[in-house]
Parts: sequence; C-alpha cells; structure tokens
Amino acid sequence: MKYKQLFEKAYSRLLELYGGEYAAPDITILSRFYREKTILGESDLYMRYLDLLCRIREVASQKGEHIFVRGATGSSFIAFLLGATDINPLPRHEYCPHCHTTKFVGTGTPFDKAPIKCSCGTEIETDGHNLPFESNLKNILAERIQFCVSHAFFDEAKAMIYDEMWDKTIVTLSDDEVSPVWFCILDKDTNACGDYSLNGNREIFSNFPRITLVPEKMLDKYRELEKATGFKMKDIGFNELSLVFYRFMDGDIQGIPHFDNGFVKSVWNTINPKSYDDLLRLIGFAHSTNVWKNNADVLFHEHKLSLHEIPAFREDLYEMICEMLYKKGIYDEGFAYEVADKTMRGYYARIGGIDEDTMLALLELGFDIDFIYFLSDINYMFPKAHGIAYLREAIAMMFYKTKFNKEYNEIMLVKMD
Repeated sequence: MKYKQLFEKAYSRLLELYGGEYAAPDITILSRFYREKTILGESDLYMRYLDLLCRIREVASQKGEHIFVRGATGSSFIAFLLGATDINPLPRHEYCPHCHTTKFVGTGTPFDKAPIKCSCGTEIETDGHNLPFESNLKNILAERIQFCVSHAFFDEAKAMIYDEMWDKTIVTLSDDEVSPVWFCILDKDTNACGDYSLNGNREIFSNFPRITLVPEKMLDKYRELEKATGFKMKDIGFNELSLVFYRFMDGDIQGIPHFDNGFVKSVWNTINPKSYDDLLRLIGFAHSTNVWKNNADVLFHEHKLSLHEIPAFREDLYEMICEMLYKKGIYDEGFAYEVADKTMRGYYARIGGIDEDTMLALLELGFDIDFIYFLSDINYMFPKAHGIAYLREAIAMMFYKTKFNKEYNEIMLVKMD
C-alpha cells in the first residue's frame, strides 16, 4: 500500500484520542477506522489528496489562514485523524482526554452539550457529528475533493497543488477570480492541457478526478477579525457557544453568513430553532432544492412531523433508511445508499416520482406514503459535512459580532469588494 505511512499516522492519532494506558479504543471506533482504510486503500490518488490537504492546512495555519473543507471529505474519520478536516464524523460521543473512556450519547451536535467531569476529575470533551462514511462514497471513489481558502492564500494553495501533481497532467477550469477553480487530474500521457472556461466545459470534465479550490472572501474576514481581537476561532468553547446561542435565539442574524438570507428569515418563526442542531437543519433546508417549501413544510404543518423526523441532509435520509432496515434484521445498507443517492441527485423528481418497486420496499420498511411522496419531489439534498462547516462559520461570526462588536463593525461593515 503506497500510503501505508498515512494510515499509520491516522491510527496513532486515534490512539492519542481514544486509547492508551487506561482504556482500549471502543470497538465502534476501530470498526469505523478499518472500514474506511479498506476503501481508501484502493485509491492512492485520494490519499494523495488528503496528504496534500494536510500540508496546505499546516502552511495556512502558520500564516493565520483558515481552510474550510467541503463535501464528502468531512465524512471521513481518517481524514479527520490526519488533520485534513476539523469535522469528526463519528456518532456524537463524550471522551476523556486523560483516561480515554468513551461513551456514545445519541444524536444532535456536540455544540449543544455542556461540559461535565470524568470520574478521574478531567473535563470530558464532546465531539462527533454522525456522518456515515458510506453515504458519500460516490465522490470519494470518483477521487474528488473540495476546499475553500482566502483570497490572500489562494495563489499559494494553487502553487502547492501544481507542485504536488508534477507527475500528472492538470487541466484547469475557471471563469473569474471569485469563482471555484477545478484542477482536473489526468495521467501524464493524456493529450489534454491548458485552461478552460468552467461554465462552458463543466459537463465534459465532470467525470475526471479533480481538486476544487474555492476562493472565499469570508475567510479573509475571519483572519482580520482574529488579528484585530486576538481571539482565535479554534478557542471558541462552551461558554462562547452559550453566549452565541442566545444571540441566535434573539433572531439577530443580520450579517451572519448562511443565515442572513430570504429563506431563513421566512421560516425562522415557523421552525423556531431551539438548539444548534435546529440551526444546522435550517442550513440544510436552505441549501437544498425543493426540500422545504411545499414539501417538508407540509409534513411539518399538516402531518405534525417534528423537525428531527424530516431529513435535512442526504446523510439524514441514509441513516433513517438504515435504521428501518436494521429493525427488520437487514444489515445490507445498499438499498439505503441507492435511495438516498437518487433522492439527493433529484433522480426521482426527474422521472416523475419514486418507482413502484422502491415505493413498495419503503412501505414494507414502515415509511408513510406521504413521506415517500416528499422524497419524490426533492431536486437536491445538501451534504451534512458542508452544512456543519457553514454552521461553524456562522457561530464564529456571531461570536465576533457579540463579543467584539467594535472590531466586527470596523471589519464587516466595510464593503466586501
């Protein structure tokens, strides 16, 4: 295995977090690690992406820059262990950094959990966003990765991509300086090179392995806010989360990324968020297509489903179907993946609804017919890891707005060119 040392590095980090002198890692954690290792071990290129992303993040951190990872990478536990992403995809859990005891504590986000003490006297940490690796296999197997950088760091990140892929042919697709850039990674002897327009050639190059680099002006603002206040985003703890949450509950979302938009404002009082998990679901509904309006809102109002009974992300749907399969004693998740993937891509909506065989299978599992019709109308479902990254951005911005209002106004009220 070409990238054996990366797996060894990831496993060492696993032991640092969840194992050691006092306790062996939980079997659930070990199972997740080896399941991913088996799949990722088949793709040297994807492991190469993760190695590159780790190095880019390290250089960025040294310069006070932030990297936000989007899409399927956030659902990889090995990517988290390596440092390619800050999002821990395990189910929500409490763990002691001293004696390494671990307890899985159900659903929801770790942002909602107050700190408690371990029996050893150490403060227990809460993490885990419950992101099933299998629900995002398509992008991983297609060897695609996407991350955002500030405009100030964009050229350096771009240079590092070219340096890493010196033995490949890179075809670049972009439209302007503020749009995403595709770096399609082709074999060295491929008779293609140069720069292309992304809008005009997206379909032609969509099936190639690629790195997508997204220039994000908001990341420039976070760097400026950290410098002006002396407070790092990574240091936002439970006390800060509590302060920020009360500000969210006041509905003061003006200027907050991913919340200061027409959709969120139109449903805020209806959904009436009461937790960070509710805020995360709002992001999912806002960035999906034909999930809430005239669809999920009917289930919410007329059929009295709770917010947590309606999938806001593709991973939610995958997990819901898996849970029903397990209750029937079926442990092959292939059906769950197929339905979640087709729903996420809007396949059922394009063909006029869920086919009869799939509908009957869902009914047999115990799903209500109105819920199945809800799935039939969906055009696109947002990835949860992407939503978590957005929520973290919003939390950080609300914190600076609340705690450092003077600096926030000086930096954020300047027109973002």
